[in-house]
Amino acid sequence: LIPPVFIEPVASMEAYLEPWKLYRQWPNDQAALDYYALAIASDFAKDGVVYAELRHTAIEIAITNSIPLSQALERLLQALESASTGEIDLRLIVGLSRWRASEELLSDLYDALRNHRSNRRLVGVDLSGDELAPVHEGTERFFQRVRSDLNLKVTIHAGEHGNAANVRWAIEKCRADRVGHGIAVATDPTLLDLLLSSHCVVETCL
Repeated sequence: LIPPVFIEPVASMEAYLEPWKLYRQWPNDQAALDYYALAIASDFAKDGVVYAELRHTAIEIAITNSIPLSQALERLLQALESASTGEIDLRLIVGLSRWRASEELLSDLYDALRNHRSNRRLVGVDLSGDELAPVHEGTERFFQRVRSDLNLKVTIHAGEHGNAANVRWAIEKCRADRVGHGIAVATDPTLLDLLLSSHCVVETCL
């Protein structure tokens, strides 16, 4: 199976993200997850990395394998536990795609996170996907509860392609500890002040 590769520019972020729906389905059963985790740990160790936070969506594992979401999350955490050695410490940020953020899945994901909150490998939850896609109204409440009730960190992909309002929403409504990309912040000086006062970290590829 050859992964799709874009040779020419695509028309939209939606088109760019389409192959990721396929990528998420590849590491599905426990053997595959263990293999990927060990391969990542090996590559990172060669570069001298001693700590890494990996993102993966347990929802896709649950859907692909027709298993409860809590069980899918357990598989992910187990894979990282097995791959973490004296050389590297792997932790998990559970991914949530905007297009998957339905009321039912938000509830199921919260319950799964609560079931595994004591697992040291679990450190945070991430919202990703096309920023132009509408987000379920319960999404911000989900992240607020994740942060306040479960003491997990929150990271939101926002401001990747021009919408500064998404960054403000991530910080003010979702109480994000980190913002992925955040390029649009440069268009709003008041947002820079908000970033500083909230101590929100911006992750961006230099």
